[in-house]
Amino acid sequence: MTSDGILLICSSKAQNKIWWLVTLLVLSEAVYLAVFKVSFVHDNSLAVRFLALTGVLFVLYGAACLLSREGFGRERNALFVIAAGALLFRVTLLGVGVNSHPDALGTLRGLRADVQGESVAHGHLFLFDDDLWRYLWDGHVSAAGLNPYQYSPNDPNLGRLSDTTQGRLWSEIRSRINHPDLPTVYPPLAQFVFRFAHWIAPGSIVVFKSIVCLLDLMAALFIALTLRAMNCAMTAVVLYAWNPLAITMIAGSGHIDALAAAAIAATIYFLVRKKPKIAGITLALAVASKLAPLMLLFLMIKRLRWRGTAMFLVALLGIYLPYSSVASVWRNLGVYVYQWQFNSGWFHALNWLLSFIASDPSYVARVVSGSIILTVTLWLALHDRQGILEQFLSSAATTLGLFLIVNPTIMPWYVVWLLPLAVIARQQIWIYFSALVCLSVLMMVDWRPRLAVLGVEYGVLLILACWKWYKIRAGQNRLDAGQKQGQAFFGAAYER
Repeated sequence: MTSDGILLICSSKAQNKIWWLVTLLVLSEAVYLAVFKVSFVHDNSLAVRFLALTGVLFVLYGAACLLSREGFGRERNALFVIAAGALLFRVTLLGVGVNSHPDALGTLRGLRADVQGESVAHGHLFLFDDDLWRYLWDGHVSAAGLNPYQYSPNDPNLGRLSDTTQGRLWSEIRSRINHPDLPTVYPPLAQFVFRFAHWIAPGSIVVFKSIVCLLDLMAALFIALTLRAMNCAMTAVVLYAWNPLAITMIAGSGHIDALAAAAIAATIYFLVRKKPKIAGITLALAVASKLAPLMLLFLMIKRLRWRGTAMFLVALLGIYLPYSSVASVWRNLGVYVYQWQFNSGWFHALNWLLSFIASDPSYVARVVSGSIILTVTLWLALHDRQGILEQFLSSAATTLGLFLIVNPTIMPWYVVWLLPLAVIARQQIWIYFSALVCLSVLMMVDWRPRLAVLGVEYGVLLILACWKWYKIRAGQNRLDAGQKQGQAFFGAAYER
C-alpha cells in the first residue's frame, strides 16, 4: 500500500471519530433536555429518575473520553465539537427550576419575568438544592451598603430591604433561604460575584447562572491551555467540559464553586508557564472564593518562590481586608466546620468508631481528620521535587482530593473545583468520584444519611483506588525488573 493510501485511511478514521463525537453530543443534548423537564421537589421517585438520566449522561461522557484518549486526526475540528457541546449543554440547563408551563411560550414568559426582576419564576429547588437564594440575597444586602457577614437573612434590621420597587420579589427570595438564622459563610470573592450579578439584574436566577457558567467555561479554557503548554492533546479538556456533574451542578443548580474551579485552573496554567507572580495572585483568588485551595499553599511555595508567595499574601490580604474587623466572618465559618455533616463515608465511619471511646466523637473525628490532611499535605510538600512537574500535579490533586474525602461535609458540587487538577494530573479516580458522588442526591431528599448509599458511593471508590494503586505498583515493579535486567546485560557485556 502506498503512503497516500495509508494517509487516506488514517484521515477517514479520524473523520469517523469526529462524527462519533457529534453523535455523542446530540444524544447527550437529548438527555439534558429530559433533565430540564424534571420537576425538582423532595421526592424519592424523582431523585431516582434524575440519577437514571445522570447515569446515561456519564455513559455518553465516558464514550467521549475514550474517543479523546485515542486521539483525533484533526484536533481543531474535535475541539470545535467539544466547545459546541460544552456551551450547548450549559445553555440547555440555564432554565432548570423554572415553574412548569404547558407550552414553551409560557416558559419563555417566566424566564423574561426573571431577568427583568418582575417576579420569582422558579420553584424552590434547583436539582434538589436551594443555595441560589442565598447568593441572590447576599448580593442584595451588599448592594444596600450592608455587610452580609453581620446579618442573618431573618434579622429584623433587614426588613427594609424588602421595601423596594421589587418588594414582593425580595420577600419571596428571603423566605426561601436555607438556614435563615445564620449569616453567610461564602468568602469575599464569592460576595463580589453576588454583588456583580445583582448590579446586572437584581434577583435574576438566569443571569446569575449565566455568570457562573462563564466562569465554568473559563476553567475549561485554562485546562485546555495548560494541556497545550504541557504538549498534551487539548481534546482531553472534554473530561471537564462535558462532565455531567459540573454541568448539572453549575448550569443547573448555579453553584458558585465554578469560581474556585476557574481560579485553580488559572493557577496551574500560570505555574506551568513559569509565571509564579501571576500564579500567586490567582491562588489568592481561589482561596478567596473557596477556602479549600489553601491546602495547596505548602505544596506551591516552592513553585511560587518568594515573589509569588508575596503576591499571594498581598492579594489575599487585599481581598479580606474590608472584612477583617468583622468577627462574624470567622464565627460563621466555625459553625460550618464544627457542626455541619453530610455525605462523608469516612467521617460517618470514624464518628461511629469514636462514639465508643469519646464523649464528643464528632469533635474528635474532626481533629483526627484535620491532622491527617495536614500531615499528608506537609509530607507531599517536603518530598516535592521542583523540577518534576508531573509529581507536583499529582501531589496537588491528591492533596485536594484527600481534603475533600476526609471533610465532614461533601456536597456533590464540591467535586467541581477538584476536577481541573484531576484532568491535568490525569488522576482518573476523581473523575470516577464525580459520577459516584451523584448518589448523594438520594440523601438530599430529606438530608438524612443512608448507610446503603454511603456504602456504595465510598465502597466503589475504595475498590477503584485499590485497583489503581495495584496497577501503579505492578507497573513500577515491571519497570524495576526491566532496569535490573538491563543492568545485568550491560554488566555482562562490559565483562566480556
